[in-house]
Order: sequence, then C-alpha cells, then structure tokens
Amino acid sequence: MGPHRTARDSGIDHPPSLKEWTKMKRFKSYTVVALDEERFTFFLGDDVYILPEGQEAHNTPPERLWNAKIKEIRAKGFDSDDVWLQVIWYYSPTELSQRVSAFDPSFCGTNERIFSNQEDIVHALSCDGRTKVLKFDDSDPLQSPISAKSNYYRTTTNLSSSKSRHSGRQLVKPLSSSCICLQPYNPDRHIMHRCSGCERWYHISCIFEAHAPPEDIDWADNSGSMHDERSSGETSTRNEQTLPAFADIGDTDPKTVALALAKCPVTRGMEYGVVGTFSGISAARTMVQRVKSDPEYIFPEDWSALLEVNYFDFDLLVRESWYDCPNCHQPI
Repeated sequence: MGPHRTARDSGIDHPPSLKEWTKMKRFKSYTVVALDEERFTFFLGDDVYILPEGQEAHNTPPERLWNAKIKEIRAKGFDSDDVWLQVIWYYSPTELSQRVSAFDPSFCGTNERIFSNQEDIVHALSCDGRTKVLKFDDSDPLQSPISAKSNYYRTTTNLSSSKSRHSGRQLVKPLSSSCICLQPYNPDRHIMHRCSGCERWYHISCIFEAHAPPEDIDWADNSGSMHDERSSGETSTRNEQTLPAFADIGDTDPKTVALALAKCPVTRGMEYGVVGTFSGISAARTMVQRVKSDPEYIFPEDWSALLEVNYFDFDLLVRESWYDCPNCHQPI
C-alpha cells in the first residue's frame, strides 16, 4: 500500500505502516476545525479534494487538486488528532495517459475523471474540502443531469498490474459507443442525436455524412403517436414564433415551453450537457399528451425542474434540426 501520489506534507514524518494501520481504531467520520473555528465533517464514502505536495490549503484552484473517495478513517484513539484516511484515487485523463501509454485522453471531457483501484493512506490534513464526482451512466439517458462545472466519471481503471504502462486497453474499461463510427462520445467536443427507434446515439458529424435531413418529422412521445409533418427546410425554425426567451422561462406559460420542447430532437454534448436532453424532452412530451387527453390538466409547480431547462441551452435546442437516423432512418 505504498504511496503512488505524494499528498501535502501534514507535519507527520510518514504514514502508518500496515502493522500500525491494522491496530488503529476505525471511525465513520472525522471533523476538522478551521482557523475561523468553522467545523467541517467528512464521512466514509465522501469524495474529497486532496492537496498535492507543495500546494497550500484554500489557495489552490480545484483543477489542480486531486480527487479521491474516502474508504476508511482511522486514528489511534477517540481523542487523537492524528487521523489518517485510506483513499481511492480518481485520475484525470491526462494523468492516466501518463501512467497507461495506450490510453487516449482525447475522448474524455475536461471535468471527466477515471475511477481507479489505486489506494493510498494520506493524513486527514491533506483534505481540502468535500466534492462530488458523479457517475455518468452512458446507458441511462434518464439519469439526473450533470452540470457544466461538475466532475464525473464513466469508466474505471485497474492500475495494480505491472503491465499498466503498456496494456491500456486491458486495464482501462473501454468507453462505450453506439454510433456507426464506433468512436466514443466526448461531451466537450461532440453533439449527438438519439434515435428512439434503435435507442442509439449518433454523432451529428456522422449523421451529416450518412444522410440528408428528413422530409417528415414525428415527435411527441417515444411511440410516435403524435405527428408534426413539415418540410426539411422548416425544421430548424419550426418553433421560433412561440418560443420564450430562456431568461423568461420562469414567467412563461408552462404549456408553451413544454410544447416547444416536445418538438425538439433528443441531443447531448456541448451546450446540451453531458447527460443530454432525453429526460427533459420525455417529460415535456408526457405533459403534452396529458394536455391533449385532459384540457383541464394542471402542470406541476416544479414543471421547469422536470423539464430540466436549466441544464442545457434551451434557446439553441429549440432551433436544432432533425435528421435521418443512419441505422433505421427514423427522424432523430
């Protein structure tokens, strides 16, 4: 369990040996009292910032801090200030590529991390605050949105093998891809459209190469029971006459917003967020269906949260064009 990263010097000569570690008492949490007497409590399972060696607390920007998950908290006794943490590291794509030569970081986003099996023991004073590294499940389009500033991970790496510098494809779980190009999705660089027919995501650049825009548009719910047939030349501007400005959405009739959103293709990446618009658009289409079946339908008070309009560029989305699916040829 020797050190693989060197955390900030805590004033302790060295971490406890394995023998010393096994004799220490286990705790579910520990509390740090700052100079201003503000108290910070950390718990098992928390994601935390770790200060690298040479960095000062509270003066280091988040992008220069390390991310780790607390696996164990131990100290010699209940009154001991000498608290140690066993942490599991997250790696940035660039860091991992330096350890695993076959790993290509170009398919990872700026805030993306890779969860490793690498563990170290660091002093509790090396912690510089709590954070959250969110799990991005590429197979679940209904998962909660991930904000533009949030760190996230979608794959793992096994760094315990001596072959780690040469066998990246074996030691890093491959990023999934559903597009015809078989290339992974980079949320910072790629916009993708989702086909509800074959339930696959496609890079918009690959769609351009494969097909022209469709002539008929089916929209509303995933079953295609509602139709809005327009020529391809109208698709990119079909909602403009009824669209609220994004800044005014909170004061806008929810029916207007839901109808505009229901007519949009499902997208993800760049301005549309890491997870994408599937959940919000699905909610909008459900609301539209309820209005059609019940004119007295009352929109929920949290309708804007259900539509997730704060997690993507609404103004841009409602002008997004439809295209033919490269696989099943349905409009996407």
